[in-house]
Amino acid sequence: MEAIIRKFSVPLHPFVFVEHWMSMVGGNEYYPGAGGRPTFSAPIDPWEYLITVATVVRRDGTLNGNSHYAERFALCLDNEGNGAEALDLFMAIVREEFDIFLIHKPPQDGRYHASAVADRRGMLGYEGMYRFAELAKRYNNHKVAEKLFYDIVEKIPTECFPIRLQDIRIKALEGLQAFGIRTLSSRVSVAEELRAAKRHQL
Repeated sequence: MEAIIRKFSVPLHPFVFVEHWMSMVGGNEYYPGAGGRPTFSAPIDPWEYLITVATVVRRDGTLNGNSHYAERFALCLDNEGNGAEALDLFMAIVREEFDIFLIHKPPQDGRYHASAVADRRGMLGYEGMYRFAELAKRYNNHKVAEKLFYDIVEKIPTECFPIRLQDIRIKALEGLQAFGIRTLSSRVSVAEELRAAKRHQL
């Protein structure tokens, strides 16, 4: 991005930056697919998509973590292999506040259903939380990754839906094991909870 800015001696129109960032996500949008599986495809309405992306890109070309669309855009950046930019955007969304997981009250049948994305300022859904954690781990911000993995495990019950959330919770437990975490706040061991999560997945 800095190279693009230096190339021009006059101020760029904001939509030049929007076009650049759209190319960084391959022109795709994020959608939760069957079972919550993440899918990325071309937008149905390109004009509406352009306007939406413009809420994430500031006039100076930097990304705006306050946009309600920021989480979805960060997921698209990561999907296209732009992990460093995705991590920066996730950090901009949380703004050093890590009580950011969008939690729903479980329905009376006891089965927990969650939202893949929050679509809310300063909040993340389960897909954003997980991708954020994996990126933090990849870029050696282990303190952040551990906190995010721990929140996923602690705030989502063993019996949860959809299938994608079950997968993410198992990966979060495995992430805690990799960081040497052995016990949860409930005094249940991580290994025991991992076995329970896998049984529920079956």
